[in-house]
Amino acid sequence: MLTPEIRILLIDRDRKNVKLIQKFLTQAKDFQATLVCVDCLEAGLNVLKGENFEIVLCSLLLPDEEGLDVVRNIHHLFPQIPIVVLSRQIDESRALAALREGAQDYLVKGQFNLHLLVRALRHSIERQRLHLDLERQTLALQTSQEQLQTLIAKNADGILVVDRSGAIQFVNPAAEAIFGRTAAELQGQSFGITIPSTISDRVEISIFRPSGEQIAAEMRLVEFEWLGKPAYLASLREITARKQAELALEQLNDELQQANEQLRAEIDRRSGVESELRYNVGHDALTGLLNRISLMQALGRSIDRSENNPNYLFAILFLDLDRFKLVNDSLGHLTGDQLLVAVARRLENCLRQSDIVARFGGDEFIILLDDLKSFKKVTQIAERIVSELKQPFQVNGHEVFTSTSIGIALSTGSRAEPDEFIRDADIALYQAKAKGKCRYEIFNSLMYAQVAGQLQLETDLRRGLEQGEFVVHYQPIISLFTNRMVGFEALVRWNHPERGLVPPDRFIPIAEETGLLVPLDWWVLNQACGQMRRWQSQFPASQKMVMSVNLSGKQFWQPDCLEQIEGVLHKTGLPRSNLKLEVTEGTLIDNDMPTSRLLSQIRALGMGLSIDDFGTGYSSLSYLHRFPFNTLKIDRSFISMQFSGESKIVEAIIVLAHNLGMNVIAEGVETSKHKQRLRELGCEQAQGYLFSPPVDAVSATELFDSQFAAAL
Repeated sequence: MLTPEIRILLIDRDRKNVKLIQKFLTQAKDFQATLVCVDCLEAGLNVLKGENFEIVLCSLLLPDEEGLDVVRNIHHLFPQIPIVVLSRQIDESRALAALREGAQDYLVKGQFNLHLLVRALRHSIERQRLHLDLERQTLALQTSQEQLQTLIAKNADGILVVDRSGAIQFVNPAAEAIFGRTAAELQGQSFGITIPSTISDRVEISIFRPSGEQIAAEMRLVEFEWLGKPAYLASLREITARKQAELALEQLNDELQQANEQLRAEIDRRSGVESELRYNVGHDALTGLLNRISLMQALGRSIDRSENNPNYLFAILFLDLDRFKLVNDSLGHLTGDQLLVAVARRLENCLRQSDIVARFGGDEFIILLDDLKSFKKVTQIAERIVSELKQPFQVNGHEVFTSTSIGIALSTGSRAEPDEFIRDADIALYQAKAKGKCRYEIFNSLMYAQVAGQLQLETDLRRGLEQGEFVVHYQPIISLFTNRMVGFEALVRWNHPERGLVPPDRFIPIAEETGLLVPLDWWVLNQACGQMRRWQSQFPASQKMVMSVNLSGKQFWQPDCLEQIEGVLHKTGLPRSNLKLEVTEGTLIDNDMPTSRLLSQIRALGMGLSIDDFGTGYSSLSYLHRFPFNTLKIDRSFISMQFSGESKIVEAIIVLAHNLGMNVIAEGVETSKHKQRLRELGCEQAQGYLFSPPVDAVSATELFDSQFAAAL
């Protein structure tokens, strides 16, 4: 899980890629990133020597170094810092080589989005943290073992370590003296003594030395762990020597007994510490579930079994919680953590004993359904999980509601690595969320093609913005009483060099998801206002015509929204009264209070406001009353059906708007009957293919010529 604030060093001379990453990081909602950028390896190494960073993003093509040497140099000097490699090409062997040199992840320039970048950052930092924890714990384990060996070696009793098969693994000097053999001669040999049924009992044994001498000794066994494996610790004391020692050193008896007790206590303590260390390496500290490392190991074993047995079936379920960030933001991270623990317990109750559930990070969980009889069981479990997690949770004094979306990858196809299963389940999870959340989707090859196609479209979208492939078309708005143009609505179009004219419903959702919609919206506003000002200069009689431009919800969230609008008007010279901003109902409900203040400020400055597509969203009458709109636009779906039962709805909307002091514009007017009926109902203005489709600026200028030469 990413901390609220992380420092990132970006080493890349590609200014376009640097700007893209800067944009992505400003859009990230789960953390605040401080990005330091340098353009060569030498500068990057100097910065790393003087400052602390959580992660390094580095290009494989730098002015002073290139290829895997970039990763090798950084990892050699700063092995504790995770590295994400940025490359211009998709090359699996190159990616694996970078990972072997110390990188934690690999991204291809131009083919990653905000989701993939944040995931790479999160997973790289988490993997590096786990790796460093494992190194520290391994070192602690080694130190503990060395201290234990030293303690045993100095003990006056003969000490042997015997594994569960009876082979001698360690001998201290006192034991060498008792057996009359060196440690090298004894290690690996069979102990040759039957382990007593009650190992804590003291027993007498006979030992034969190489000289043929037989001696009697007292032995006590205790169970413990040696080098991470179960073993026995055998404590030996020659009986005659013991009696002599007791007579000669009677005064020191208490001290010796105490030393032995300390030794046994230390052995028990270190065994417990070792067990705890091994547990922590493989488990999530918050929920107690297996962690990413253990899950990937288990998944690897399932893949191996399925390769050896074609009938062996398993499945991966990738879950995350819907609206979990809202819980964290509103109720605090403590409540969020307790919710994750409660979710973990419910997930365990939904599964078979043979199934594995792991916390993958944040609010993500992965379930491995192993050794299935059929895949039917997978959907049954997924449905049970979706149903169970919809039920309310009692957490920290709050009744908390959440739900889950699930992506499923089945053990079919040609996947050979755990990461490939996780990738496909993640793609299916993305599809489940896109279809409305609180559901599951099973991965198929079409999904991968869709994701790849969407990623390519996103890449093309960025290029299109940079290379000027977008154009603004203008659809005239007509007065139904004078048949003359009173304004235009500005509509963005994408003239893709290979796909041709891409419809807005294909690229607008992607632009919104990737954060490109806001710069695109401001570009449209600039173009539309500038064009209207040029028309005013060219056609003096058009001074009262109004340019209508859509204002998205994303723009409303920007704190300087009003200043940017004012800046566009100042730059283009268009008077405020010639601009009308159109807002959808969805924007109003998503941004209630901030929107109310902003709309009031816009109206106070003299700009027009229109509620767009009225009737397709929430159609709340309170919005019409509360917000200062002066125009209402009726959605085209009502216009096309106005000669059926929808006619009464259109009439009611027009009457309502007039009673609230608003003008009405009808969208989608395509026939003379539509036009005539709307005029009879008192609708003032309309737009649609009856008058003109959206056209480019040149064709729109010709409409101006026609209007001012003769009436339409």
